[in-house]
Amino acid sequence: MLQTLLFDLDGTLLPLNQDYFTREYLGKLLPLLSHLQDEHQLAKHLWSATNAMIQSNNVDKTNEQVFREVFLTNTGLTEDQVWPILLEFYEGAF
Repeated sequence: MLQTLLFDLDGTLLPLNQDYFTREYLGKLLPLLSHLQDEHQLAKHLWSATNAMIQSNNVDKTNEQVFREVFLTNTGLTEDQVWPILLEFYEGAF
Protein backbone atom coordinates (compact mmCIF):
# COMPACT_ATOMS: atom_id res chain seq x y z
CA MET A 1 0.00 0.00 0.00
CA LEU A 2 1.31 3.43 -0.95
CA GLN A 3 1.97 5.45 2.20
CA THR A 4 4.03 8.36 0.91
CA LEU A 5 4.00 10.33 -2.32
CA LEU A 6 6.85 12.76 -2.91
CA PHE A 7 6.88 15.52 -5.52
CA ASP A 8 10.11 16.90 -6.95
CA LEU A 9 8.80 20.09 -8.52
CA ASP A 10 12.10 21.95 -8.63
CA GLY A 11 14.27 19.27 -10.23
CA THR A 12 16.49 18.58 -7.22
CA LEU A 13 15.97 14.80 -7.38
CA LEU A 14 15.12 14.26 -11.03
CA PRO A 15 15.93 16.37 -14.08
CA LEU A 16 13.16 18.82 -14.95
CA ASN A 17 12.96 20.90 -18.08
CA GLN A 18 11.13 23.92 -16.64
CA ASP A 19 10.43 25.49 -20.03
CA TYR A 20 8.90 22.29 -21.37
CA PHE A 21 6.84 21.76 -18.21
CA THR A 22 5.54 25.34 -18.24
CA ARG A 23 4.65 25.23 -21.93
CA GLU A 24 2.80 21.92 -21.56
CA TYR A 25 1.11 22.94 -18.31
CA LEU A 26 -0.20 26.24 -19.63
CA GLY A 27 -1.01 24.68 -23.00
CA LYS A 28 -3.36 22.24 -21.33
CA LEU A 29 -4.81 24.47 -18.60
CA LEU A 30 -5.38 27.85 -20.25
CA PRO A 31 -7.70 26.63 -23.03
CA LEU A 32 -10.01 25.24 -20.33
CA LEU A 33 -10.33 28.72 -18.81
CA SER A 34 -10.19 30.85 -21.97
CA HIS A 35 -13.98 31.27 -22.10
CA LEU A 36 -13.68 33.17 -18.80
CA GLN A 37 -10.81 35.52 -19.58
CA ASP A 38 -7.97 36.19 -22.02
CA GLU A 39 -5.34 33.43 -21.81
CA HIS A 40 -2.46 35.90 -21.53
CA GLN A 41 -4.10 37.58 -18.54
CA LEU A 42 -4.93 34.24 -16.96
CA ALA A 43 -1.31 33.12 -17.25
CA LYS A 44 -0.16 36.34 -15.60
CA HIS A 45 -2.64 35.85 -12.75
CA LEU A 46 -1.72 32.17 -12.32
CA TRP A 47 1.95 33.06 -11.84
CA SER A 48 1.13 35.98 -9.57
CA ALA A 49 -1.00 33.78 -7.33
CA THR A 50 1.62 31.02 -7.40
CA ASN A 51 4.31 33.51 -6.40
CA ALA A 52 2.13 34.85 -3.57
CA MET A 53 1.65 31.31 -2.35
CA ILE A 54 5.40 30.63 -2.42
CA GLN A 55 6.20 33.89 -0.64
CA SER A 56 3.50 33.52 2.02
CA ASN A 57 4.61 32.95 5.58
CA ASN A 58 1.06 33.00 6.92
CA VAL A 59 0.75 29.93 9.14
CA ASP A 60 -3.01 30.41 9.37
CA LYS A 61 -3.59 29.82 5.64
CA THR A 62 -2.83 26.86 3.42
CA ASN A 63 -1.05 27.33 0.10
CA GLU A 64 -4.35 26.71 -1.63
CA GLN A 65 -6.09 29.42 0.40
CA VAL A 66 -3.41 31.96 -0.46
CA PHE A 67 -3.47 31.00 -4.14
CA ARG A 68 -7.26 31.09 -4.28
CA GLU A 69 -7.53 34.52 -2.65
CA VAL A 70 -4.92 36.13 -4.87
CA PHE A 71 -6.07 34.47 -8.09
CA LEU A 72 -9.75 35.24 -7.59
CA THR A 73 -9.05 38.82 -6.50
CA ASN A 74 -6.75 39.50 -9.45
CA THR A 75 -9.00 37.91 -12.07
CA GLY A 76 -12.31 39.14 -10.69
CA LEU A 77 -13.66 35.64 -11.27
CA THR A 78 -15.67 33.68 -8.74
CA GLU A 79 -14.78 30.40 -7.14
CA ASP A 80 -17.84 28.80 -8.76
CA GLN A 81 -16.58 29.83 -12.20
CA VAL A 82 -13.03 28.59 -11.79
CA TRP A 83 -12.62 25.92 -9.14
CA PRO A 84 -14.62 23.10 -10.77
CA ILE A 85 -12.48 23.51 -13.90
CA LEU A 86 -9.24 23.53 -11.90
CA LEU A 87 -10.24 20.50 -9.84
CA GLU A 88 -11.13 18.51 -12.96
CA PHE A 89 -7.84 19.53 -14.59
CA TYR A 90 -5.67 18.55 -11.60
CA GLU A 91 -7.54 15.29 -11.06
CA GLY A 92 -7.21 14.37 -14.73
CA ALA A 93 -5.00 15.92 -17.39
CA PHE A 94 -2.38 17.22 -14.98
